[in-house]
Amino acid sequence: MGGCLILERFTLSRLRSPLACRAAGQRVSDVDVCRTDEGARKTRSTGDAALDEAIARQARSVLKMVSVEKGSRVKLLEFGSGLGRWGSAFQQAGFVVTAYEPVSERTDRGVRSSDNVVSDLAQLEGIDFDAINIEQVLEHLTDPVGELKRLKGFCKKNAVIRITVPNFSKFAARHDPWLEFPYAGQMHILSPYEHLQGFSAKSLQIALSKAGFNEISLPRLILAGAWRVIARRLAGICIPNLRETAVYAVPNSD
Repeated sequence: MGGCLILERFTLSRLRSPLACRAAGQRVSDVDVCRTDEGARKTRSTGDAALDEAIARQARSVLKMVSVEKGSRVKLLEFGSGLGRWGSAFQQAGFVVTAYEPVSERTDRGVRSSDNVVSDLAQLEGIDFDAINIEQVLEHLTDPVGELKRLKGFCKKNAVIRITVPNFSKFAARHDPWLEFPYAGQMHILSPYEHLQGFSAKSLQIALSKAGFNEISLPRLILAGAWRVIARRLAGICIPNLRETAVYAVPNSD
C-alpha cells in the first residue's frame, strides 16, 4: 500500500509540473529548463556579492592547481555556462574561457563570461583545455558518464576538472524526496524536466572512475587552498553525509 501511495503521488506530481510550467509561460521540453517565473528570477539573480566572492575564490584555487608552461595562456572550458557567472569569475582569475551553452535562450540573454561561446561541442574538435568547470550540470544529463568520457577528449594530460552536483543523499537524510515534489517556484533536488540524476558523494566518485578520472590528492588541494573541499572530505571519513558532492579531478593515464 505504501509503495502504491508513493507511486501515485510521484506520478501526479509529474503530471502537475508541466502544467504549472506552461501556466507560467515556460516551454516544457527535455533539453530546455522549465521553471516558473519566480524560480527563474531567483536563478538569474546576480546581486549576491558574497556568492560572487566565494565563486572567485574557487576559480583562483583551480588556477593554482593547473600546470602550464610559463607564459602560456590557461584555457578553461565552462561546460553548461548558463548566463556565465562562473565563467566571468574564471576569466577574472586569468583563464581564457570558452563557454559551452546549448540553450540558445541563455546565450541570447548574454553570457557574461567568455572569450568564445559555442552551442555544440563539435565546434571544439581539436582543441584541448587546461581545465574544465562543470557546475551543477551533470544532474541535468541523461548520460553523465558518457558526457564525462567525451569531455576527457578535450583535456590536456594534466587538466583539472572541477565538478559539483546537488547532494541527493544529504537531501534524502532530511526529506522524503519521493513524497515531496513542490514545483511552484521552489527548486527541488528531483525537479521534473530538470534534474534527471541524483548523486551522492560515492556515486559521483564511481561516475568519475568509469569516465576515466581520478580525484586530485589532498596535498595538491592543500597547495591550492581548497579548504572547504579538504575539510568536507576529511569529515566525510567519519560522517559520510558531510562529504560534499564537489570534486576536483584529473584524467587518468588509461
